[in-house]
Amino acid sequence: MRKWIIRGMLVMGGVNVILLLFAHPFFAVNKPIGARTVLVEGWLEGEALKAAAHEVMQRDAQLVLTTGTYRAFRYYMNAREVMDLAFAAVPVGVPVIQVAGTLGAGFSVVNGTDTIAHGLVTPDVQYYTCRSISSKQISIHSWNTNPAFPADVPNIFIRAFKVDGRNVNELLTTGTHTTNNGSQRPARATEAEQAADELVLAGIPQDRIVALPTQARPGQRTRTNAQRAAEELRQRGIDSVDVITLGVHARRTRALLRKAVAKDGAVGVVSLPDPECAPGTWWRSKMGWGKMLKEVLGLGQAGATWDEE
Repeated sequence: MRKWIIRGMLVMGGVNVILLLFAHPFFAVNKPIGARTVLVEGWLEGEALKAAAHEVMQRDAQLVLTTGTYRAFRYYMNAREVMDLAFAAVPVGVPVIQVAGTLGAGFSVVNGTDTIAHGLVTPDVQYYTCRSISSKQISIHSWNTNPAFPADVPNIFIRAFKVDGRNVNELLTTGTHTTNNGSQRPARATEAEQAADELVLAGIPQDRIVALPTQARPGQRTRTNAQRAAEELRQRGIDSVDVITLGVHARRTRALLRKAVAKDGAVGVVSLPDPECAPGTWWRSKMGWGKMLKEVLGLGQAGATWDEE
């Protein structure tokens, strides 16, 4: 019995060594084909989305598709800013907003002439239960008790806003973020639309970008986005595309898009660097292990194989 335990431990040790040495380059495959049509996964944020924009401009892509489902209702708001939200129908249920902020920061949720939530916030995210929403329009106001609080410094952070546990973005028809200098920008409900806006701000011509929002179920985001992109490519008669994604998600993304386009086109992939799951150090953090194991488990779902190229 002891002999079998030792053998098992040796086998597991060997598997771990293989995983540590070869998993990252396998999953973070980086093989673009130089297509003039580029697909940007809309869930990319921050530096990753900036890197995607740089890649798009560097190759002078003629068409940029963005995909993505409903995004989390997550915003930074400066003092004296307002978020106006319009719904298709009056939301039914208990609204709960999660907010944090700087010293003296506060928020109000206004429904018509009725303030349904109001208060100072703390540096740590807190849950605030609002009174029921009674109309199709509400607004969120960011304020600070210090009238001289700098206008260009984030005042509050909204981590989530839900009604009976449902993401408010799933209920919206439109959203508008009015800044403290009077300018307005859309508060987008989907990752695809948000990414499209960010790419325009990064300098990509708006007429080259097409947002492809989806309504993916949990666990089906990558597959649903790939199917929607493949449909758009077929309608446009495009037979080659490079998908831009992050780190170790690259192999699964490429495999699902290849499966969706079938024999109708060629698919390349650009794997952007992911500091949370970097080659050579990913195993040192829970985040790195989490991302890697998610791709290992998702390999079969994607229909990819260990020798796929």
